[in-house]
Amino acid sequence: MCQVQMDIHKVICTIVESILPRFSDEKTVLVMSFNLQMYKKGEYSLLDARRTERTVHLMFHRPGNYTKVLRNVIRGMRSRYYDFRGWELLVDHDSCWRDSVRNSFF
Repeated sequence: MCQVQMDIHKVICTIVESILPRFSDEKTVLVMSFNLQMYKKGEYSLLDARRTERTVHLMFHRPGNYTKVLRNVIRGMRSRYYDFRGWELLVDHDSCWRDSVRNSFF
Protein backbone atom coordinates (compact mmCIF):
# COMPACT_ATOMS: atom_id res chain seq x y z
CA MET A 1 0.00 0.00 0.00
CA CYS A 2 1.27 3.45 -0.89
CA GLN A 3 1.35 6.04 1.86
CA VAL A 4 0.97 9.70 0.98
CA GLN A 5 1.56 12.48 3.46
CA MET A 6 -0.79 15.34 2.70
CA ASP A 7 -2.11 18.29 4.67
CA ILE A 8 -5.77 17.53 4.04
CA HIS A 9 -6.89 20.56 6.04
CA LYS A 10 -5.06 22.90 3.66
CA VAL A 11 -6.74 21.25 0.67
CA ILE A 12 -10.16 21.59 2.32
CA CYS A 13 -9.62 25.26 3.20
CA THR A 14 -8.53 26.04 -0.36
CA ILE A 15 -11.65 24.34 -1.75
CA VAL A 16 -13.89 26.23 0.67
CA GLU A 17 -12.33 29.58 -0.20
CA SER A 18 -12.69 28.98 -3.93
CA ILE A 19 -16.21 27.48 -3.98
CA LEU A 20 -17.71 29.50 -1.11
CA PRO A 21 -16.01 32.91 -0.95
CA ARG A 22 -16.64 35.40 1.85
CA PHE A 23 -19.90 37.33 1.57
CA SER A 24 -21.63 34.44 -0.21
CA ASP A 25 -25.40 34.21 -0.36
CA GLU A 26 -26.85 33.77 3.13
CA LYS A 27 -28.83 30.71 2.01
CA THR A 28 -25.76 28.92 0.64
CA VAL A 29 -23.69 26.38 2.57
CA LEU A 30 -20.99 23.95 1.52
CA VAL A 31 -21.00 20.42 2.96
CA MET A 32 -18.05 18.07 2.55
CA SER A 33 -18.12 14.43 3.62
CA PHE A 34 -15.04 12.31 4.26
CA ASN A 35 -15.11 8.56 4.75
CA LEU A 36 -12.13 7.69 6.91
CA GLN A 37 -10.57 4.33 7.67
CA MET A 38 -7.95 4.55 10.36
CA TYR A 39 -5.48 1.78 11.08
CA LYS A 40 -2.74 1.28 13.58
CA LYS A 41 0.67 1.85 12.05
CA GLY A 42 1.74 -1.23 10.09
CA GLU A 43 -1.76 -2.80 9.96
CA TYR A 44 -3.24 -1.84 6.60
CA SER A 45 -5.18 -4.96 5.66
CA LEU A 46 -8.76 -4.40 4.53
CA LEU A 47 -9.65 -7.59 6.38
CA ASP A 48 -8.23 -6.29 9.66
CA ALA A 49 -11.10 -6.00 12.16
CA ARG A 50 -9.20 -3.46 14.25
CA ARG A 51 -9.65 -0.61 11.82
CA THR A 52 -11.80 2.34 12.84
CA GLU A 53 -14.31 3.71 10.37
CA ARG A 54 -15.80 7.17 10.65
CA THR A 55 -17.61 9.57 8.36
CA VAL A 56 -16.79 13.22 9.01
CA HIS A 57 -19.14 15.87 7.62
CA LEU A 58 -18.03 19.49 7.61
CA MET A 59 -20.45 22.33 6.85
CA PHE A 60 -19.28 25.82 5.96
CA HIS A 61 -21.34 29.03 5.92
CA ARG A 62 -19.73 32.33 4.85
CA PRO A 63 -22.40 35.04 4.46
CA GLY A 64 -20.09 37.76 5.76
CA ASN A 65 -16.52 38.20 6.87
CA TYR A 66 -16.85 35.37 9.41
CA THR A 67 -16.84 31.67 8.59
CA LYS A 68 -19.02 29.20 10.47
CA VAL A 69 -17.77 25.61 10.60
CA LEU A 70 -20.00 22.80 11.82
CA ARG A 71 -19.00 19.15 12.19
CA ASN A 72 -20.89 15.87 12.36
CA VAL A 73 -18.99 12.62 12.98
CA ILE A 74 -20.77 9.33 12.39
CA ARG A 75 -19.43 5.90 13.30
CA GLY A 76 -19.15 3.75 10.22
CA MET A 77 -19.15 4.60 6.53
CA ARG A 78 -22.57 6.20 6.21
CA SER A 79 -23.16 9.49 4.46
CA ARG A 80 -26.30 10.74 6.27
CA TYR A 81 -25.46 14.34 7.03
CA TYR A 82 -29.01 15.65 7.01
CA ASP A 83 -29.77 14.57 10.60
CA PHE A 84 -28.91 17.85 12.31
CA ARG A 85 -29.08 16.57 15.89
CA GLY A 86 -25.45 15.43 15.78
CA TRP A 87 -23.95 18.63 14.38
CA GLU A 88 -21.72 20.80 16.55
CA LEU A 89 -20.57 24.35 15.91
CA LEU A 90 -16.78 24.35 15.89
CA VAL A 91 -16.13 28.01 15.20
CA ASP A 92 -17.67 31.24 13.94
CA HIS A 93 -14.64 33.41 13.27
CA ASP A 94 -12.85 35.25 10.48
CA SER A 95 -9.44 33.55 10.65
CA CYS A 96 -9.27 30.63 13.11
CA TRP A 97 -11.79 28.53 11.19
CA ARG A 98 -8.84 26.89 9.40
CA ASP A 99 -7.57 25.58 12.75
CA SER A 100 -10.94 23.95 13.44
CA VAL A 101 -10.73 22.12 10.10
CA ARG A 102 -7.22 20.87 10.94
CA ASN A 103 -8.31 19.77 14.42
CA SER A 104 -11.23 17.78 12.96
CA PHE A 105 -8.79 15.22 11.57
CA PHE A 106 -6.39 14.86 14.50
